[in-house]
Amino acid sequence: KTVKIDPYPVPYRCLYSRNVSNMFMAGRCISVTHVALGTVRVMRTGGMMGEVVGMAASVCKNKNALPRDVYEDHLAELKKLMTEGVPQRN
Repeated sequence: KTVKIDPYPVPYRCLYSRNVSNMFMAGRCISVTHVALGTVRVMRTGGMMGEVVGMAASVCKNKNALPRDVYEDHLAELKKLMTEGVPQRN
């Protein structure tokens, strides 16, 4: 029997470690259930997570913050960067 699962976002909290204060994760290494792993382990989703982690890392550097701090204090800035997208090189 196949269960249909509607599309869902990957929460930012899945992209940083709860035990190591300054560690981001992306791709197959993120914290998800076995159900979610089936959808987040594909290449395009992993690449998109990598972009978000890179943007979050830049927020951390600019704000002298840890990954958890981005979620708690700077999420609006991260969302703005995500909306703008990765700058294109000429």
